[in-house]
Amino acid sequence: MRLAASPLLLLLAPALASAQWGRGDERVERNAFTWDGAVPAGRTVYVRNLSGGVRVEPSPDGRVHVTADRRATGDADLRDVRFVQQPAADGQGVVLCALFSDGARCDERDYRGNRGNGWSWNRRGGTSAQFTLRVPASVRLDLETTNGGLDVRGAGGEVVGRTTNGGISIEGGAGPVTAHTTNGGIAVRLTDLAPTGDFDLSTTNGGVSLSVPSSLNAEVDMATTNGGVSTDFPVTVQGRINPRRLQVTLGSGGRRVRMHTTNGGVSLRRSR
Repeated sequence: MRLAASPLLLLLAPALASAQWGRGDERVERNAFTWDGAVPAGRTVYVRNLSGGVRVEPSPDGRVHVTADRRATGDADLRDVRFVQQPAADGQGVVLCALFSDGARCDERDYRGNRGNGWSWNRRGGTSAQFTLRVPASVRLDLETTNGGLDVRGAGGEVVGRTTNGGISIEGGAGPVTAHTTNGGIAVRLTDLAPTGDFDLSTTNGGVSLSVPSSLNAEVDMATTNGGVSTDFPVTVQGRINPRRLQVTLGSGGRRVRMHTTNGGVSLRRSR
């Protein structure tokens, strides 16, 4: 499927006939949104969400396959959640959004007008969206939500992940990786390393762990306020050892690896 560089939005809001009841008063509409298409190698799949998580799995056929469920509790209406698919600014990537208010808009850079009553959780209930993507290893991922976790398996290229309330887990591929959250841990385990590219992993409340091949050459900065730092890479430290901060050069240096938290431990491990 060739992505047209058109500004038109594709809005999908299926009838509620497919809605199912979940646990308690939660209502779930499975596969409320679906999209399948081709994204060229090196281009980006963007996901923008506010309430709900994003899961990524390997594609079975080299194409991008997307499904999303929408959920509501209490008096909230499932129809308050809309989904949008549009071309990225380069005309080759794709942007996938969950929108929670009538005037909301989004692109690969930001949301506009989303902070209405639709996505807020209160005594009357709330709404959320859960994305599942199957992507080829050749594409880049840029994933963002506010209340929800990010779970990435088998991505081969660069991954950028941001959330506020939720953990971030990334496994497989070669990176590089940028991952930021506030309330949640970050765990990254890579089976290979791209020739270049920095790693920036940070949270406030949670641990940070990175497992990479032993061939890593990098300038490493690991820090925590309430916790400890550890690594099984061989390092040489001059002077007093700070149990909460480690700044070392591994191998020939080069790329930068930054791993920071406030409340939690930080660890750098060799995956093989």
